[in-house]
Amino acid sequence: MIPCGGNPPSCVSCRTSSPLQGVAFYKMNQELVDRSLAYTEALRSHPIEPGMEFDHETLVALSTRMPQNKDIRALFPVVGGLPIDYVCEIQCDNCQSLKKTTLRKTQLISYMECLRRIHNKTHKTNCQTVATCKQCREYKIVLNKQKQENERANFLATYGKDRESNTDILVKHFLLVDGIPKEGVTWKEIAVEMERRLSMCNAEKLAQVICEMEYGEFLRTPYWKITSFEVKRKNKFKCVMCDSKERLQVHHKNYKSHGYEHTYYGMQSLTCVCDECHAKHHGHYE
Repeated sequence: MIPCGGNPPSCVSCRTSSPLQGVAFYKMNQELVDRSLAYTEALRSHPIEPGMEFDHETLVALSTRMPQNKDIRALFPVVGGLPIDYVCEIQCDNCQSLKKTTLRKTQLISYMECLRRIHNKTHKTNCQTVATCKQCREYKIVLNKQKQENERANFLATYGKDRESNTDILVKHFLLVDGIPKEGVTWKEIAVEMERRLSMCNAEKLAQVICEMEYGEFLRTPYWKITSFEVKRKNKFKCVMCDSKERLQVHHKNYKSHGYEHTYYGMQSLTCVCDECHAKHHGHYE
């Protein structure tokens, strides 16, 4: 019985047991082989050679007729990772003038991809600065500088007004002796408000007012109460000398930063101590 049912050429059993073993049943498809070799050879040969020159119409035609961006990249050879330059005629994306310039391979590929996006209406403007002429680039730089100068002038004008206004409010309300928050306002809200105004005030003027105050009166102002509480909080509400948590006070290590207690260096000159250690430090009793 024939395993294949009478079709030996398609049956492995018949081909191995056939007396004609070793005889080919199919002819080689030479046409397929030739076409495959030609396709492989075509893939290896890149139509764009290093150092070629391009006019603008050629670049537009190459860019717009490629099905995908990867097809544009396939046109260029890879020369061992070395930079390749091309002389191209490109169109400025601002003034639309044509200019001849030298582009690296990556720049030219990006420019061609942008041309394809613009043709397909998937990108409104050119995404490569290589397409901007020298005059337009310089003009943009001048415009940006003018814009920055105008913004800075407006900021300084507004900042100057806010600076003096914040300083007056700090002197009037936060350096008020025995000042307390209004009804319904917490000390935390007052501290946030003071920090915001201190960040934009005339620090020299504020320090001058503080230095002209009696020191005992200064210790009764909201400014000092908020600042001293922050010092205690940073020291975890413990005396730095004996770790006591009772009757804590804030001590000036020196008075070089007096008037600037709210600043970083002012905070460094303050420390948290209990009343006994504070008195010992000042030599009030042994």
